[in-house]
Amino acid sequence: MVNLDTAKVVRNLRQIMGLTQKDLSRRLNTTPGAVVHWENGRTEPDMRRLFALLHICPKGQVRNDIEWLIRRAQAKVMPQAVSAEDMESNANNVHMGTHSMLESENKRLRTQLAKVEAQLLRRTEQGRILERLAMDLQREKAALQSLRLRTTGHQGFSQDVGYRSMRTGE
Repeated sequence: MVNLDTAKVVRNLRQIMGLTQKDLSRRLNTTPGAVVHWENGRTEPDMRRLFALLHICPKGQVRNDIEWLIRRAQAKVMPQAVSAEDMESNANNVHMGTHSMLESENKRLRTQLAKVEAQLLRRTEQGRILERLAMDLQREKAALQSLRLRTTGHQGFSQDVGYRSMRTGE
């Protein structure tokens, strides 16, 4: 298990779950190109994506492989904190890391949701203002049309009357 290939693990997970690269990218909130790079071995998923993979992964060997990839990534970041023995034996760290990662992601999403809700309220109010302005314009238009009817004495505005009034100043 020491020489796990990230590309194969990601591809196996995606195929086991019956997802396309685009579907997997949507679930992980990344681009389809990133998934292609992972599966081709050009790059590796970051810790957030590895934990997200773990979260969507069914139990089994692929899940164990993802847990091992997470421990390997943790060892790269903090080599003194994670020894080779820890990588093989301490799966609980992954779950504790998953919990804290999920909490921070939850906090980030709640903040984002609050911003979207505030924006929705602003846009709703802007919509109400525009509706009121449209109603005011319709009322003014109706008032002007009724004024025109009273002034001209008929439905249409005669060009002759308008031309005559322009020439004579009436």
